[in-house]
Amino acid sequence: MNDTAQHKFEAAGLGKAPFRVVGFEVKKFQACQGAPIQAGASCDFCATSIMNVYWVKGSGLNDNRFKVGCDCVEKTGDRGLIRRAKNASSEHKAAASRAAKESRVKRLYTLLTMDAVVEALEGDPHPMSWRADEGDTRVDWATWMLRHSGMAGKTKLASYVEKVANGLGIKPRKVDEGDEDSALARLDPRDPAPKAETPVLLSDPEPGFETEPTFEPAESEWIGTVGNRVSFSATVEATIECEGFRPYQSTMLYKFVDDDGNQAAWFNSGRAPRRPDGELIEEGDRVMVIGRVKDHTFYRGARQTTLTRCKVELM
Repeated sequence: MNDTAQHKFEAAGLGKAPFRVVGFEVKKFQACQGAPIQAGASCDFCATSIMNVYWVKGSGLNDNRFKVGCDCVEKTGDRGLIRRAKNASSEHKAAASRAAKESRVKRLYTLLTMDAVVEALEGDPHPMSWRADEGDTRVDWATWMLRHSGMAGKTKLASYVEKVANGLGIKPRKVDEGDEDSALARLDPRDPAPKAETPVLLSDPEPGFETEPTFEPAESEWIGTVGNRVSFSATVEATIECEGFRPYQSTMLYKFVDDDGNQAAWFNSGRAPRRPDGELIEEGDRVMVIGRVKDHTFYRGARQTTLTRCKVELM
């Protein structure tokens, strides 16, 4: 009866239960260029050739790690071991995917330093019709994507640029560390600095530039801690419509002053807060503000709290 309850790996003399996964790797073998890719390791439990190698170790003091395949892990029926093996495989695949995307983006910067590729992009209209109507090209799209998009956006851009380069018969040269700056300068030499995505509340003067303030700084303190949720009662000091990135989208700036005179600002591109009767909340209304602190800034010499993800209700 003890034999039937014994762990399969322990019964095979591979160590003492419980077992744990200590590593994962992919091992491949290719005899020569053009030859089929084959498994590059063998399972220590069943001697079958394996490509996805799980390194497992028992709990005994003298136990050594051993390698097994996913099928042998499943056959043990050890739920904990199976779960940890799947997690190790997922983490490895995610890391490999991130590395591949980062490498692809580096090759993208290299392609965008080549004159022929940039000239081809200048001949293509912007993918957004309203931007194309204004005369913008794929160069403007590429510049925005490089400066503001995440890995998914840059990968999408890389896919398009690679197709353009392949059509021209161009292959990327060896990646250089300065390709990113060179690519941005090549795409838009008139404006090498990144553009701000949100309106700037206060800009510091240039070094050596002095000016007399034409206003009296308000006494205001920052509200809450950056990253934390806050709730407070306040008066709507102003509602200002700002120009959004898209022509059909606008951003409203709501400025609040709480009961202690502290200033807060919220840039809202979503649904506008309304009163119970359906009318929009306006300047002078007393409201309850619930939101998350995005940043602590200064505006005209006074401390101002920038909020995000707010819920504003009439009191």
